[in-house]
Amino acid sequence: MKIMEAWQARVMALVAEMHSCSWKPTDVEDITKWLQDTLEDRLTKATTEAIAAVKAEQAAATIATKAEESAAEEAATGALEAEEAVTETTEFQ
Repeated sequence: MKIMEAWQARVMALVAEMHSCSWKPTDVEDITKWLQDTLEDRLTKATTEAIAAVKAEQAAATIATKAEESAAEEAATGALEAEEAVTETTEFQ
């Protein structure tokens, strides 16, 4: 029942939007064309937003990967320096 109510609400919203536009469809072909254009515009917008979200996620992952690599390099450098210090201390004694 809730699914039917949700569909009814969507259809009513589209009908209200159609009636509020400056162009008034007069026959089935006009209404079909309006629906096609409206739905294509919404699909294009949703697709563009989804692509932008994926690109942002990829950029964030790249930044995180670079940060992890940098941290790993710093840790490796620190370990090397510590090992060299121990070696120098051992050799000095």
